[in-house]
Amino acid sequence: MKCAFCGAEFSNIDRLGRALPQTKFCSRKCQSEASKARCKGKRSVYICQHCGKPFQPKAPDRTKYCSRECYFAHKGEVAAKGQSCPIAYCQVCGRAIAGHKRVCSRECRLEYGRRRARLSDESQHIAQARRCAWCGVEFVPEYGNKRRVYCSASCLRKASRANGRPAQRVARHAQLSRRNARIAARPRGSAITLLRVFERDSGRCQLCGKRVDLARKFPDMQSASIDHVIPIASGGAHDWWNVQLAHLGCNSKKRDTVWNGGEQLRLDVASDVVRGTSKR
Repeated sequence: MKCAFCGAEFSNIDRLGRALPQTKFCSRKCQSEASKARCKGKRSVYICQHCGKPFQPKAPDRTKYCSRECYFAHKGEVAAKGQSCPIAYCQVCGRAIAGHKRVCSRECRLEYGRRRARLSDESQHIAQARRCAWCGVEFVPEYGNKRRVYCSASCLRKASRANGRPAQRVARHAQLSRRNARIAARPRGSAITLLRVFERDSGRCQLCGKRVDLARKFPDMQSASIDHVIPIASGGAHDWWNVQLAHLGCNSKKRDTVWNGGEQLRLDVASDVVRGTSKR
């Protein structure tokens, strides 16, 4: 038989004496060269931007220059003329990039695609009005927030306060608010501190009569705390005549009740300490 590439005569009989009718080439080399020539004929022809000669690129992304020599020669000519590559900025992160690109990396390219898809979907979306679950006013939720049931953040907070907490917690919150308001309204000159109360009451708990150790800290039940003789919840004031030293455990056991008939146990102290004008 005659080789389809080089035209040389060859035998299509193998070592075992069997005929190979599908054989067209005399060797693997001729088969490879024929495959390259067939692929080369299918490639597009481009013009080199440096030398102007037509060429067929060896790779799909090498369509500007016919060789490396033309590429570096053209680059040198551009540098000699003082021309610089145009600078653009990434449309996602704002980083400066060379060339006519829109994004600088794969992550920015993916984010850029997501943004364009969202804008396209948002332009085609038909918004439907709904009523606010709290105030009943009609509103149109923005695209991407289809589960929204309140027209504003204010309605959301009001609904959370009304529906998210039991009545006991709401009453307790109001009680604490009134207490903090009464404490904030006290005169500035009567600053009551734990150390001043400790000195006035000689370091003894006014509920159990035992010594109080200032070295112990919260939440130790033997640590020092300020107790109100008449609890603020019962109308007592945050003043010197209504405070006393107590263990944290004793104060917790007392809760909001009145012990000893509401009388302070130790008031035999200097007047300047009672009035809160001590220099300590």
